[in-house]
Amino acid sequence: MAMHYPPLANGAYRVGDPPQPFPPSQPGPEQSARLAPGGLYWDGMPRPAQPPQFPYQQQPAPPAQPVQPAQPVQPAPPAQAQPRPPQPVPPMPPQNSGPQPKRGLIAVGATAGVVAVSALVFAVVPGDQFSAVDTFQSRGTLTISAPGALGGTSECILPPGLDAIPNAQVTAQTGDPLSQVAAAPIQYQDGTLGECTFTFSLDEVPAGQPAYLVSLQGHGQLDYTEQEMRDGVDIIIER
Repeated sequence: MAMHYPPLANGAYRVGDPPQPFPPSQPGPEQSARLAPGGLYWDGMPRPAQPPQFPYQQQPAPPAQPVQPAQPVQPAPPAQAQPRPPQPVPPMPPQNSGPQPKRGLIAVGATAGVVAVSALVFAVVPGDQFSAVDTFQSRGTLTISAPGALGGTSECILPPGLDAIPNAQVTAQTGDPLSQVAAAPIQYQDGTLGECTFTFSLDEVPAGQPAYLVSLQGHGQLDYTEQEMRDGVDIIIER
């Protein structure tokens, strides 16, 4: 039995007093339902074999849910490459199957504005030499490309040394002896900064000759065959 030393009324203890047992304790409602370690009640009093059942203990436990087996993971189907739509193919530029004019380049010096031309001795002979032959027309263009050139809507301004070209003529020579057979003035067509284009037409050029010399007054000469003359003459003057 547990023993203790009771104090006096004023709370002091006396030396030599024998120990006294604790008064019996009355278990409360909560204490009576609690078990001490080892299956004993805290107050040491006997209790029924079964402790009182509380409402939450009297409810039956829910039945165990069956465990569903894990479903196998299906692999994702491989991605299908989408075909690219066909790209439109730009149309090819039309190919001109016809004859192309022969281009002749005449280089012009930057200082004098003209090139040295081999001396030509020709004469305008009567039409007897070519009176019995057929004639044809030869059309051509003259392009001047030089710093300082400025082509407008109605005229072309050329730098010194080339400024006399708009008043020049294009001539054609052929035959033996060599003689002038056609001449034509040039007409301004169009232009831009640094470039001007002129056109001309050589009429009644005798056919059947082995070679033709086309020249611009004071600015050189170019040789052509009859077929090239018929296809067109393209003269370029560059500085």
